[in-house]
Amino acid sequence: HTFNEDRFAVSSTLFAVIDGATDLSDSPSYHTRSHASMLAERVKKELLSLSKGDVVGFLYDLSRKLYNETPRLLASCGISIARIKDGFLEIFGLGDCEIVYKKKSGEIIRFKQTALSVLDKKAIDELVTIAKENDLTVAKAKPLIIPTLRKHRALMNTDGGYDVFTPMQTPNFTVLTDKIKLDELCSVYIMTD
Repeated sequence: HTFNEDRFAVSSTLFAVIDGATDLSDSPSYHTRSHASMLAERVKKELLSLSKGDVVGFLYDLSRKLYNETPRLLASCGISIARIKDGFLEIFGLGDCEIVYKKKSGEIIRFKQTALSVLDKKAIDELVTIAKENDLTVAKAKPLIIPTLRKHRALMNTDGGYDVFTPMQTPNFTVLTDKIKLDELCSVYIMTD
């Protein structure tokens, strides 16, 4: 649906997942388009046009391009990309989206940035504690941790924070990269959180 904040992109050589996140300044209803759903949709469209070239440079250029567009999308998104190129699978991770691959040797490797997952665990632990202490369901306790979520969201692309794709005048996010020989791979899974 147009209101979903997650997207996937598939072409003959590129496979990606995108996990949008709102800036928490507004509270869109579940079935309403948010800035995050619009950003995820736009990133998908742009990724589908990427066939060659530097993926990291492409993401920086896209960040600048989207920053200069009006209306500005006040959101961020995690992205995982796998691209087949020259006998290799190139993989790219930004935010908490993940790529898990299994080598023919049986080795299983998880590929993702972990800083946001650490912050999410803290927020979830706080949520569970507040729900228990106040005899609330987790859903009813969620509004009580919005200040924590906002504090964590303010750490995006900062030292001591976490990396994530967002429209920026001067992009400063770090993209995790690696590549694996295709003939060493058994399977690859690309997923959002």
